[in-house]
Amino acid sequence: MKKTHRAMSLLLIVLLFTVSCAKKEEPIVEELKVEEPKVEIQEEAKEVVEKIEKEEKVAIRSLLSGVETTKELAELPVVGIMLDNHPNARWQAGLREAEVVYEIRVEGDFTRYLALYQVTDPKVIGPIRSARTPFVNRILEYNAIYVHYGGSGQGNADINNFDVEHIDGMAVGEPVYYRNYYVGKDAPHNAYSSMEEIRAYAKRQNFGEKTEFKGYSFYDKPTAPGGEKANEFTLYLRPGNKTAYTYLPEERVYHRYKDGSLHIDENDEEPLEVVNVIVQFSDGFIVDNVGHLDLEDVGEGRGLLFTQGEVVEITWKKEDRQARTEFFNKEGKALQLNIGQTFIQVVDEDINIEIE
Repeated sequence: MKKTHRAMSLLLIVLLFTVSCAKKEEPIVEELKVEEPKVEIQEEAKEVVEKIEKEEKVAIRSLLSGVETTKELAELPVVGIMLDNHPNARWQAGLREAEVVYEIRVEGDFTRYLALYQVTDPKVIGPIRSARTPFVNRILEYNAIYVHYGGSGQGNADINNFDVEHIDGMAVGEPVYYRNYYVGKDAPHNAYSSMEEIRAYAKRQNFGEKTEFKGYSFYDKPTAPGGEKANEFTLYLRPGNKTAYTYLPEERVYHRYKDGSLHIDENDEEPLEVVNVIVQFSDGFIVDNVGHLDLEDVGEGRGLLFTQGEVVEITWKKEDRQARTEFFNKEGKALQLNIGQTFIQVVDEDINIEIE
């Protein structure tokens, strides 16, 4: 009996052991320690993301005026249009929309304008006048298409010698050019055009394949140059020919006055709003028996920059006739401008300038 009881007990122990061994072993899960990312890595990643976002948001700007534009417009060739400034020709149409404007003396006491356009398209532009040598040099700097109505002997020769792409009203005629009989001006002060017709003709002629040029550098926001106050200034170009500017602090622009009258655009009778005025000192000299002028504009010289109601001294440099005229601040660095229209007044060294 005792043997039986002992055997049964032994059997029970064996069974319990067998069942215990038959159970699946549960896996042992070790606790994983997750290290938090280092601050340095987080900062680097943040900087990379911000850089990518900034690059994606970079605005496309005109190289002439710094205004925001589209990629398509920014790749258009510059168009340079000769505008009449004879007292009988005023006022000009489309000058408010020009991005850069040169005023240069052409003969005697008279000056003319070269208006440069890239991203704007005035519907009416004029009155358009003849080509002159000092302006051909400016056209070369921008690889621009030159729009003019006739030209001086030297001016036409320069156009041919430098293979300038140009649209001459004496040869082209309508519909690119037309006589505007609604403005009360007599010939030769009434030849007009439009940017639409100019670009259409240029496209038909396959003009504008050489569009590269060195543009201007611009501040991101309105910035004073840190010079002397200059709320008003007058350039006495010749006896009976003066150009003046008055600064409007709230608008951050200059109103322009020609021979005492507010300079307005013929299209809308609104005053020109100039943001930067560069005065480039460069003497003129007579090149023919008619009295046409050229400029001593190759080399180096001095100048002034008026912007944000202040004036600072600057310098300029031009290596050859086709080279870009570069402007520098007093530290010798490339001049920065404020976004908007720029007038470049090329004047003789000895002119009188009044600054208030």
